[in-house]
Amino acid sequence: MRSILRPSEPQRRRRRVEDVDVTLWRILVSHPKGEDSWAAPDYAPILGPAREPLREFLVEREAYLAGETSEWLVPYRCPGGAIVSWDDSLLLELKADLAEASGVRFSLKTFRATFGQMSVDRGVAIEKVSRAMRHKSTKTTEAFYARIRSENAFVDLERAFERPVVRLDGSR
Repeated sequence: MRSILRPSEPQRRRRRVEDVDVTLWRILVSHPKGEDSWAAPDYAPILGPAREPLREFLVEREAYLAGETSEWLVPYRCPGGAIVSWDDSLLLELKADLAEASGVRFSLKTFRATFGQMSVDRGVAIEKVSRAMRHKSTKTTEAFYARIRSENAFVDLERAFERPVVRLDGSR
């Protein structure tokens, strides 16, 4: 699953279950990168391919909690039984286990770039991708996350010039 959330954002694992809105399909980014200077809390979309897995996760989460409550979206039950949020070491251990089991080396940061590039490749306007990634301008999106590929630009140009322009008023 791809992510538009930054792996480096503070509290990425400590999202609260109340931050997830399954009616409007969005998640609150309550602690964005730059929150103490230029950024403010904002929402990120939960896109179609992630919705059913999220529903299934929420059901499994309830079973995991076995009647207990937790404010954390992804709770962790300590060996002593206490329920806490995930910390960096647990996430990095899980990532290492996934890389070893799959044989695929990856960086968590790659998910964000993959989301941006796949969105542009699917024809989403760069302005919309930039907004979804919570960038102030498209410059950041284009410089670091998503570029229009030559083959896509060429297809669009071919399509634009398939038919001649016919003017009825005699103007050039």
